[in-house]
Amino acid sequence: MIQKLKDFSPNARRILNEIMTLLFAPEAAIGGSISNDQIGALIAQFGNAAKSEVTTVKCLLSKLLGQLETLESQIELREIEEAKRVFKAALEAQEKRLRTMRPIQAERLRNEARQNLREWRVTDQAVVLQKIKSKELLTLPEFLATRKVSKKTVSIAIAWGRMFSITGADGQDYYPAFFADSNDYVRQCLGKVCQALGDIPAYAKYQFLVTDFHSLVNGGTPLHAIRFGRVDNVLQAIKWLLQP
Repeated sequence: MIQKLKDFSPNARRILNEIMTLLFAPEAAIGGSISNDQIGALIAQFGNAAKSEVTTVKCLLSKLLGQLETLESQIELREIEEAKRVFKAALEAQEKRLRTMRPIQAERLRNEARQNLREWRVTDQAVVLQKIKSKELLTLPEFLATRKVSKKTVSIAIAWGRMFSITGADGQDYYPAFFADSNDYVRQCLGKVCQALGDIPAYAKYQFLVTDFHSLVNGGTPLHAIRFGRVDNVLQAIKWLLQP
């Protein structure tokens, strides 16, 4: 049987009313946070309530949270399907563009990109120094503090080819800050791209990721494409560039 709000005890209704008042307070309504002190003060008001009344309110809120979790899962699945559709459309568009591109133009683009990769095999220490100063390249302690992982985790990722470091003029290893991206999906995709780049030197991998390859990755740099859900475009471009 569904219990109606009017059937709740006066004290239970008062608890619910206070909760709603807190949730719709001005600071909450404009996107502000509700402090622990505010929550504590609300709970303290009901220290003399009967256990059954508190249990009633807790059960109602639990049901609400359960429904919200179900809704959240449904929305997540819908967003994943939409993302897949967008990825597929983008990949098909890229493949069509490469197929329809005039052979001479396609070969010119590939030769230019390959020439860049050859030049990037030699580390430009002036560029590395500038990236260190701008914190686009981090020391290991800086990277560990930013990413909040262990040194062992980083070592394993590098051993598997999912990350890389660049050696500076001082002989110290520096780690691209984008590997500390807070988005798990972006980090996973970066790992796939790094593995796809194979034995290319670390500096060349870095430059490939941050250089504008608009015609190859459907807009912007490979790093930009990854962050906007187009990792398949980047992997396709790598395959196209590295094939014999």
